[in-house]
Amino acid sequence: MKPAKRDLIVSIGFMLYSLFMFWGSTKIKTAKVNTISAKFMPRTIAALILLLALILFLRALKALKESSGTPDPVQEKGTNVVLPVLGILLAGAVFMKRLGFIPTMVLVLFSVFTIIEEKEKRRYLLYAALSLALPVLIHFLFYKGFSVLLPVGVLKFLKYM
Repeated sequence: MKPAKRDLIVSIGFMLYSLFMFWGSTKIKTAKVNTISAKFMPRTIAALILLLALILFLRALKALKESSGTPDPVQEKGTNVVLPVLGILLAGAVFMKRLGFIPTMVLVLFSVFTIIEEKEKRRYLLYAALSLALPVLIHFLFYKGFSVLLPVGVLKFLKYM
């Protein structure tokens, strides 16, 4: 099966999944304690999945129209990095509680950035900056914006900020 045709099928599946997820979030019973209810994150994630599925769908349609017989180097590279990335994500999930969100995500992001980029094109300084900045920003967004404390692990002082 051509990658574009496969992407088309997968995008339709994700669109249906996101609609089902959004519909399922309407069944969540919430108390009016906080301004953000339990429905917020499932609906946000469902909307993001739908948006990404639509983008994938449009790109797959475009690729089908332009289909040439040359193999896609991104597709060939993708099969070689799936298992290492899944391994890193699994390790991150295992160590999240012990190490905490920020240290775990710094390691996970830097590792994934490094693995998915070709050796000749790697920009370690950019990966390090993104890997440090994103988890810190996400942590404070959840803590200050949503009043949700992510696992702190070894950075126990973050509980009192």
